[in-house]
Amino acid sequence: MTNLILNILELIRTSGLEQTRLLDSIGMAHMEKEITGRVLKIAKTNRDKLEDETGIKTSLTDEELKDYLALVQNEIKAKKRITRRFRFQHNLCRKKFDSEKEVYTLKRSAS
Repeated sequence: MTNLILNILELIRTSGLEQTRLLDSIGMAHMEKEITGRVLKIAKTNRDKLEDETGIKTSLTDEELKDYLALVQNEIKAKKRITRRFRFQHNLCRKKFDSEKEVYTLKRSAS
């Protein structure tokens, strides 16, 4: 009976985590799409305004704007990955330092 309950609880935990990851990825995709739409709208508006004010047509197409935005978004994602990796390594070092400090303190107080 206890194993059955543990299995059910584990299934709930696993399913909950999977569903959360799915919702996170859907949410991120939706948010990225929203940001892309807003940024491109601002870029096009400013491009058109600049062309109207100067009378000079730019050679930037909507597709080139999208490509450049995708490049910028990839740079941002790469920086986030590096930051996460750095924080993870920093936390590992901090935990190791704290545990070594604790051992040293215990040894010192024991003598």
